[in-house]
Amino acid sequence: MADPNLGLRVENLTGTADIAGGVVSIDATAAVAAGGTLRVSGPVDLRGGAPILDLRAVLQRVVLRDPNLYETVVDGAVSITGNPADGPLVTGVVNLGPTEFRIPTSSLGGSPIPDMVHRNDTAEVRATRAKAGLLPFASADARMAGMVAPAATPPANPARLDLTINAPNQVFVRGRGVDAELGGQIRLTGTARNMIPIGQLELIRGRVDLLGRRFTLTEGLIELQGSMVPVLRLVAETTRDAITTRIIIDGDLRDPEIRFESNPGLPEEEVLSQLLFGRGLDSISALQAAQLANAVAVLAGKGGAGLVGNLRNATGLDDLDLTTDENGEISVRAGRYLSRNLYSDVSVDAEGKSRINLNLDVNDAVTARGSVTSEGESTIGIFYERDY
Repeated sequence: MADPNLGLRVENLTGTADIAGGVVSIDATAAVAAGGTLRVSGPVDLRGGAPILDLRAVLQRVVLRDPNLYETVVDGAVSITGNPADGPLVTGVVNLGPTEFRIPTSSLGGSPIPDMVHRNDTAEVRATRAKAGLLPFASADARMAGMVAPAATPPANPARLDLTINAPNQVFVRGRGVDAELGGQIRLTGTARNMIPIGQLELIRGRVDLLGRRFTLTEGLIELQGSMVPVLRLVAETTRDAITTRIIIDGDLRDPEIRFESNPGLPEEEVLSQLLFGRGLDSISALQAAQLANAVAVLAGKGGAGLVGNLRNATGLDDLDLTTDENGEISVRAGRYLSRNLYSDVSVDAEGKSRINLNLDVNDAVTARGSVTSEGESTIGIFYERDY
């Protein structure tokens, strides 16, 4: 059984259905192909004529992925209750583990596939195309032969939703020079036909890299809109020589718009030149102009993950950062989650001095932070944060 929209395929289905006194007790389990298990259990009461559901679905370390967009690990329990004809109620809490959204290096849209003519296709190929809805005009003989799947009839009353998606941290957005971590909670209401998401994921930490220059993100969020497509907004802001410049990444996560703003207002190319080189377009060298063009190409989606991104993936780290100061000296910071609520990073500067930092999320509002340096200095603090 597979649902391509969710990136979900289950196999090794096993189950029982015990019937007694007009009640069917279901207990079914399956392995998810990408990882994890799924179990559905509970009664279906048939004594009143119409079935009444009281089912519970449990997800354990279920891996959901879209190779072009995201990968996540899901735990949680969902209840499905009520009469299917009246629109069953789907409630529960789903917890997201490590999750990565990838901003594609190029647009996923592209040009539409033109009409194709299939020549000498076999009955099996034609049957597959029919089941996929790719035969707009089917002959009566084809329908009689069972080669055309019957049209699906949507339920008159779709399922009602009240689902909570918890992702307090470890939701990473990466690609096109962006490396950000977000967290939060989203509640899904409405119906299966018209979902209404409430809430958003907000920035925890992050940066934008352009030509070795690092810009710390000051604002960030992910929302679900319309057809449940993630909508992203990230902002990096910096002030230099009385000019405040902002890098804004905004829109559908599959192909966000990237723009530059400044105060006082300047053309976007001038803003980018000020960001990267601290000077206007009329005073940069030919090499810097080429670098500027390369930075635009990266932001437009024509670059890859880069050396740092490839190294981070190879080492299994959650964060890896290389910075260069005004003298060209390099510092390294590597970070990883030790547990769901404990994050640690180690930084080493060009002189070999190191610092170990620990962040412990006591709850949604209280965080304990401590650090120890190679020279014996240490700090500890308790931070209380509340969003209104």
